[in-house]
Amino acid sequence: MDTTQDAGVVALQAVLSSLGDLPPADTEASAVDQIALLESAKAACAAAQAKQTMRLEELRLKSETAAGYRRPARVVGWPPRSHSHAKRPALLVVGTSGSRVR
Repeated sequence: MDTTQDAGVVALQAVLSSLGDLPPADTEASAVDQIALLESAKAACAAAQAKQTMRLEELRLKSETAAGYRRPARVVGWPPRSHSHAKRPALLVVGTSGSRVR
């Protein structure tokens, strides 16, 4: 992860820190309220993650296009490869019975 501390990173670190310091609920009602708010926070985090993922794709497409990568080689991983024919490892899937499938 890049160590650059932009405003978004700093804000997220502050939120995570404050969530880790939440005091325990004193009553059942308070516990239910906190759980409901934490569920809302999870939904907001998922939405923010989707938005940032789209932005990352936009930024990668822009930088890879500027670097001269042809369409098949763009947005295939980070850092970008100098050629699009790199051998990729086989996908290993483990079934519920423990058997391996390639």
